[in-house]
Amino acid sequence: MQYIEEVTNDLIKSVQSCNKVCLDVETSGLDPHSDTLLLIQFYFDNGDGYVLNAGKAKKNAIKYIFEMIDARKVEAIGHNIKFDLKFIYVNYGILLHHTFDTQIANSVAFQGLTTRFVSLAKLCEKYLDIALEKDIRETFIGKTDFEFTEEQIRYSFEDVFVLFNLRDKLESILRERKQDRTFFEIEMPLLPVVTKMELDGISFDIKKWQELALKAANDRETHTKELYSIIAENFSKLTKAKNAFDAFTDLRIPTGTLKKAEKERLKNITVQDDIKAEVLANINWGSPFQPKVVLNKLGVPVKTTDKKELQHFAKEYRIVELLLSARGDSKKVETYGDDFLKNVNPYTGCIHTSFHQDGTATGRFSSSNPNLQNIIADSDYRSCFIARPNTSLITADYSNIELRIIGEASKEQKYIDLFLDNGDLHALTASLLFNVPLVEVTKDQRRFAKSLNFAVIYGTTATGMAFTFNITLSEASAYLRKYFTIYSTLKKFISNFADACLKKGYAPTIFGRKRFLRFPYNARTDEEHRIVMKARRQAVNTLPQGTSADMIKFALIYMYYENPFGDDKFRLLLTVHDEIVAEVDNNIIIEADAFMESCMKRAGELFLKIIPVKVGRSINTYWTKD
Repeated sequence: MQYIEEVTNDLIKSVQSCNKVCLDVETSGLDPHSDTLLLIQFYFDNGDGYVLNAGKAKKNAIKYIFEMIDARKVEAIGHNIKFDLKFIYVNYGILLHHTFDTQIANSVAFQGLTTRFVSLAKLCEKYLDIALEKDIRETFIGKTDFEFTEEQIRYSFEDVFVLFNLRDKLESILRERKQDRTFFEIEMPLLPVVTKMELDGISFDIKKWQELALKAANDRETHTKELYSIIAENFSKLTKAKNAFDAFTDLRIPTGTLKKAEKERLKNITVQDDIKAEVLANINWGSPFQPKVVLNKLGVPVKTTDKKELQHFAKEYRIVELLLSARGDSKKVETYGDDFLKNVNPYTGCIHTSFHQDGTATGRFSSSNPNLQNIIADSDYRSCFIARPNTSLITADYSNIELRIIGEASKEQKYIDLFLDNGDLHALTASLLFNVPLVEVTKDQRRFAKSLNFAVIYGTTATGMAFTFNITLSEASAYLRKYFTIYSTLKKFISNFADACLKKGYAPTIFGRKRFLRFPYNARTDEEHRIVMKARRQAVNTLPQGTSADMIKFALIYMYYENPFGDDKFRLLLTVHDEIVAEVDNNIIIEADAFMESCMKRAGELFLKIIPVKVGRSINTYWTKD
């Protein structure tokens, strides 16, 4: 290993002759837009290793090194290498496209069994029996100069020195578990795409967001005041207690942790208005018990205060409507209030979410900082995510893709015929379920049928359905029986598929991605049987959800690598669930729209050969959905 403060001929020769290079960087922080790139570590497959001082070496010389690595298609090996790629791109304008990420390799190999985002130290300990010392990393945080100790330099090289052996071990595991195609054909070509999406970020309307946050706070106050007004007017129905302490007990307001003096104070409050004031100030609407007690005493026959159950009573009882509204307002204030603005990068004015391409057991994306999967569906909030000047956002979205996938996989003829005719599956299900002509299906019947269609592919049971729809167990069982009588081929497929998955120990997507299942093979207790049933549901869900994830990933790969417009006119920004958002120059909107649809259809048709792929699109100056 050599420590160098300039790009040497030896380093250049190593790049010119290598096939693989282990790569790592040391930085002063985590933000590539504002923090400093300090050291770059290289370890080549000929045994040469270098720690390059990024602050002292000529920038153009370092850029040349990365240009050669990318042009020669040298495999860059790293752990969570997306982090390194972002700093390299921001500093030198080069994005490496041929990678092997050891973190993602481990995640794909054990999808469903392992914790995602396993550290390099943990993998080295597990596979190489090597203990990495990570304490020195802290000495780089906030560093403003480019002078390094021998200890810092030695530490920096250790992270790349272990990577060749770790890479070979993980590739062997991937091939042994038949996950090498998923890794090499999907996840690694996708990694630079995700890196660029995170770097570009999406512009954000801070002022409008603040206005929404203020409105949510005002709405919460209004709804809460009316909520308490109703309770105050009907207080005599809540409790007949003669003092505040007994009233607390009646309404399940906790008193066990109160000090003796506080308990005595409550017992001495005997004036009705004072008792009322104490109770109203201490009802916890977030508690699973207190709201139920209050609602029951006011004549609302709820069994739980779960949102799904409360919605069934909202039209009939104003207090339930207000409770739901106040909860929704609170979520907007707490999740989408001023704290959310911490996600806006002060250097770019954009939100740069972290996309985790291996973030779920099925292979679906997840995201964090912020979690865009949880952005409220309200168009007012989505409209704060905006296009840059002279551009528009195109959102392309797969239509009913999971139902199309399960329909094709199961060969359920009613599904196939319906989608071939471009019909409405939810309306058809409602028509058959409720014995009414298609044209007479009501909105409520269609809504119920839609929920049931998706619940079935998520592996619902009668018990789960009874809870979800707030109906009796016998009603849920009757609906499921009728559903599976209508779609008998689907029922048989789901049962056989779940059996096969449990026998093999994993659930595959159509492409071959595997979600490994964890369950007792010889279940004896009720709890063990519940775990087995959960594994069956996970297996059934993996086929449509995991396959749709593979589709989205292929579509992103096509759009990125085959972009005919150039990155300055067409750039990918977001992917959430079954949709992709791109920012396009206003002069190419028609062509870009057609290009996105074509890429998504082509990706879908890798898996769907009978049922057609349908892609909805919307175009606006902000993030919206068809």
